[in-house]
Amino acid sequence: MSKVLILAFIASAIVLVFFTFDYSKQKEIAVITGQNASGYDGWGIDFEKALENAKLTKKYILLLFTGSDWCQPCKEFKKNVFNKDMFKEFAKANFELVVIDFPENVILPETQKNSK
Repeated sequence: MSKVLILAFIASAIVLVFFTFDYSKQKEIAVITGQNASGYDGWGIDFEKALENAKLTKKYILLLFTGSDWCQPCKEFKKNVFNKDMFKEFAKANFELVVIDFPENVILPETQKNSK
């Protein structure tokens, strides 16, 4: 009976170590500089400002809702579309770009969290 308790204790300790490691990984804080902390170059974070600019320049608004660190389709789309020069040139001429990010493992700067 004592061997069963010892094995149960060891198994519990191992599981606890894995959960602790995963939890600490989720609380990492990324210090990212630039216009937005989501890693989308050329994308703004202020919808109201983009709306004003779109009215002045007669462009459309492209609003992107993403989970930049957990959404695998979002990551693929960024890699295969948004990071391509062809898209960047087209977007610069035709869109005001705004990213709304809902990350799980990255803590966004207050300026991005509180943007309109």
